[in-house]
Amino acid sequence: MLEARVEPRRIGRYTLLAKLASGGMATVFLAQSHGELGFQRLCAVKIIHPHLLDQPEFLARFLHEGKVAAGIRHPNVVAVLDVGQAGDTPYLVLDYVRGGSLAELMRRADDLGEPPSLEVACTIVREVLEGLHAVHTATDEQGAPLGLIHRDVSHDNILLSTDGVAYVTDLGIARARGVALTQATGLLGKAGYISPEQLAKEPLTNKVDLFAAGVVLWELLTQKRLFVDLEAELPMLTGTFELEPPSRSNPRVPAALDGLVARMLARRPDDRPRSAGAAAQELGRIIPAADRGEISEWVQSLAEPRLERLDAILRDAKQSVPPPPVASSTAGDTRFSSGAFESGASATFESGAHPRAGSLPPPKRGGGAARIVATVAALSLVGLGSAAAFRMGLAPRTSPSAPASPPSTSAVPRASAPVDPTVSVAPSVPPLPSATGLAPSAKPPPTRPTGGHVGAPRGQKPAAPPSASAPPSAPPPVVIGPAAERL
Repeated sequence: MLEARVEPRRIGRYTLLAKLASGGMATVFLAQSHGELGFQRLCAVKIIHPHLLDQPEFLARFLHEGKVAAGIRHPNVVAVLDVGQAGDTPYLVLDYVRGGSLAELMRRADDLGEPPSLEVACTIVREVLEGLHAVHTATDEQGAPLGLIHRDVSHDNILLSTDGVAYVTDLGIARARGVALTQATGLLGKAGYISPEQLAKEPLTNKVDLFAAGVVLWELLTQKRLFVDLEAELPMLTGTFELEPPSRSNPRVPAALDGLVARMLARRPDDRPRSAGAAAQELGRIIPAADRGEISEWVQSLAEPRLERLDAILRDAKQSVPPPPVASSTAGDTRFSSGAFESGASATFESGAHPRAGSLPPPKRGGGAARIVATVAALSLVGLGSAAAFRMGLAPRTSPSAPASPPSTSAVPRASAPVDPTVSVAPSVPPLPSATGLAPSAKPPPTRPTGGHVGAPRGQKPAAPPSASAPPSAPPPVVIGPAAERL
């Protein structure tokens, strides 16, 4: 039964929202898993009771359930999705079945006078038998049989979903071949569903699960308890127990179904059906499967109050439970501390912002005039640098007899070419202007020898023309193309 909402708390990557059930070994919570890219999913988290952590037998049994169930994949077995540990407390993560246990639904059906139909009851047990067959025939990674026995089949460990599917759950005391999980204080299982060979402490086989499933089927057909306690089962050991045929309480039960129930509840294991799968097939031949919609309608009508409480808890949780921190894809040392994002240098960003690591904050709107002035200044500086490089290409050579070099594809002259001592030329190409202006050591660029004002700074007179002794030099062609674009 859904007990109440719990104070949301995180365990691993799961947020616990409500307590679903509590048994002798563990408590099951409704939880929400959190994955990458905002992925969320409802699941069930099973946590062992704290007082059992220092008892190796119970701890081993709890971990054994996770190991066993994780290897079983069947549509009628509740899957174990994850196994984790928070501090010293291990936990199991299972598929969440929206609906209720068969025990809860049968209690409400008895209160409302709405028992399942013959077809619904037989379909539920048939799917349980198919799930048990998957448990019994499970293998390890190498294909070797595990020899599993559930040993705790009862109404409490059968779940029914609102879409009309039956599931076997709680493999906490399942026995595997070669694994001893024995409780020294008494029998394992639930009173009223324990087989005669368990009571007699005889060697066990998977036929003990057939006996328990037979009890469940008998009770669904008759709407009564077969064995109210262990004492009521003792006559089976002495051979004085007489089984009442289900048809005596339910006239719709055919004789063939009476016979199958009697064989499932036989005192000797060898007299029962050879396997859970064989019993499921025989049951399906006797009573046709119910329509899935009929089972779904029956479950929803009985589970409605419980599901309404559950939905209210989920709505409240969405408003009160803070979302988990989302991992960043930024490379580097990325950590989470109390919801703050840390990458290298500590920084906290507002919700919805996605800055790059180390980037500057985005510029504010406005400041159009400042941007125009900055653009004009940058273009002026680029023009000055280009003019300086162009004028350097006009410097005359000292030796008129020197062979003329072919026109350069760049406006920048060779650094080794001699120049006239009367002309002031920078020894090397001046650096391109930075964002703050020309380099401090840069000299004003020389002017054209013809005395023109090309490239002369505003307010500055052009330099004097070269002396008459200097032979004239033809200016190189102005390059327009890739070389000019690089200036």
